[in-house]
Order: sequence, then C-alpha cells, then structure tokens
Amino acid sequence: MDVPYFSIIIPTLNEERFLPKLLKDLQKQKEQSLEIIVIDGHSSDKTLELAQSFTHSLPLYIHTVTKRNVSFQRNCGASHAQGRYLIFLDADSRVNAYFIKNCLKAIRSNKSLIFIPLFHVSKKQYQDSIIFNLANFFIEVSQSFGRPISAGGSMIFEKEYFHFLGGFNEKLFFSEDYEKVSRARKYGVSAYVLKNVKITFSMRRFKKEGHFNVFRKYALAWLHHFSNSSGG
Repeated sequence: MDVPYFSIIIPTLNEERFLPKLLKDLQKQKEQSLEIIVIDGHSSDKTLELAQSFTHSLPLYIHTVTKRNVSFQRNCGASHAQGRYLIFLDADSRVNAYFIKNCLKAIRSNKSLIFIPLFHVSKKQYQDSIIFNLANFFIEVSQSFGRPISAGGSMIFEKEYFHFLGGFNEKLFFSEDYEKVSRARKYGVSAYVLKNVKITFSMRRFKKEGHFNVFRKYALAWLHHFSNSSGG
C-alpha cells in the first residue's frame, strides 16, 4: 500500500449511532489517499463491532485504549499515523464526497502547517447557521492575533509539526484545541482557515443540554482562553 497523504484520526466512546455515518461519508470520497485511525476508549456499545465492519471497504485501523481522554486518544492516533497530514475529526461530524479532494487542493495551494475547516450545519438546522457563521468569523479573525481559537474536532496538521509541538495537552479538560493553536502561534505559525472545506457540525450536544447551556460552556472556554496568561 502506498503511503497515504492523509491520516484521519477519530477518537470514539460509545458512538454506534454516529461513527458509521462518518465512515460511510469517507467511503464516498473522490480522493482516496487516506487512512482512517479510530482510537476507542473501551466503548460499551457496538461502536467497535460497527467500525470493524468497515475494515474490508476502507483502509481503517482500530485501536483500543483504556484512557478515556480526547486529547490522549488524538495523540495516540497521531502516533500510529502514516500520512503526511493529520485530520482530526469528531465521530459525530459529517463530510461530503469532496472533503478530502478539497483538503488536498487547499493544502497544495497554501503550503501551511495547520488548517481549520469551517463549521457547517445541515439544512435541518438552518436556524442555527447565523450563530455558526459568527463563530467561523471569530475563528478566522483570531488567527491574526496572539490568542487564536479553533474549531474543536476539525483540525488539520502537518504531521511532523504536530509532533514538534508535542501533541494536544492531555491535562486540559477543555480548550485543548485553542491551546494547541496558541502554542503554534508562539512559534510564528498561524492556522489557515479553509473557507471552501466545511465539516457538518453535530447538534446533538445542543439537543441534549440545550442551546443556552452549551453556549455558556463555550463562552466560559473562550474567557478562560483569553484570560490565561500562558495562552500568548
């Protein structure tokens, strides 16, 4: 097998409802220079069984870890990756058939070390699009300042630079993605926002916890990030 251009890293924990949908999206990619690495935190549902069913149709590798920590799981996935670029996706995200092809085109055109695809919501959640357009705006603008923010579970890193930075901070309970791009900024590297590469954002947390509670958590994360003296 040729060395893939992309390694897609997906941390999972009881994602039987969502992971198969994402894997089906990846089956449909117009560009297939990729491998998929699922790092599972000992799911108690059928996540592993369902993931295993895709190993015959996708270059999919499954690893089980005992530590349930998204940063640890992402770092573990990166340690197994063969690709030149690492794509971190949440298991409940969705991508269209041109996602990898558009990522490849954008990376070859811009030659950066970190990329952030933008948030996108499905047509069923069009009423939330204004909020996420605003979030995308802040993500893009923040890259020009000392305290950049990111898009959480949708980030792309050049692999060697990811390891140079030391991976995600496993001691943080939130804002680990903000801390990562801020650390890169200290070395003079800003993330490039991919306006034409979008990932459909899952609204399940909003449905479960309520819009107000989720936005409150995000607001607290932003405040913590911008007030933390170690962030810039």
